[in-house]
Amino acid sequence: IQKNVNLNVNQTVNVTLKDAWFVSGSVLRGDNGQPAVGVDLGCGGLTTGVKMYTPRDATDLLGNYNVAVPKGIYEVTWDGPAPELVTDPPQLAATATKEISVTGTRDFSLPTVTLPLGFHVTGTVLDFKGDGAPSVDIDFYRASDGQKMVTLHDNTDAGGDYDVVVPA
Repeated sequence: IQKNVNLNVNQTVNVTLKDAWFVSGSVLRGDNGQPAVGVDLGCGGLTTGVKMYTPRDATDLLGNYNVAVPKGIYEVTWDGPAPELVTDPPQLAATATKEISVTGTRDFSLPTVTLPLGFHVTGTVLDFKGDGAPSVDIDFYRASDGQKMVTLHDNTDAGGDYDVVVPA
């Protein structure tokens, strides 16, 4: 649970935790089969796509994750490591989403995921006046079959710039 609290005064903060189960698994690199370090596991609503706050949801040095997820049905994504991490190349692309149902009576594991290699695609989207167009969603489709590729963080920034890793 994430809550904004004013820490400039004494106060009491009450929190009710949701019933949750631990979801665990492993992520491998697509180029060499080794563990993928620093990969972010994301759980979002099926209809809204809004990512839920799940602390400590990145893979460890062995490519493993173990995160508490409240009961519900979610769309899961595995997002390549952040560019500032030196343990893995940032060119690991996000992988396809998987729908999971966090119900039942115990913790569970997901199958091992392999992140494909990708390439940075950068650019700028301009409006008709030549100004940067903010919040434009950039999508990529595979030429061979028209399938939409999973790309995260693919909206333009305030200046119309984007930088996304797209699977090869």
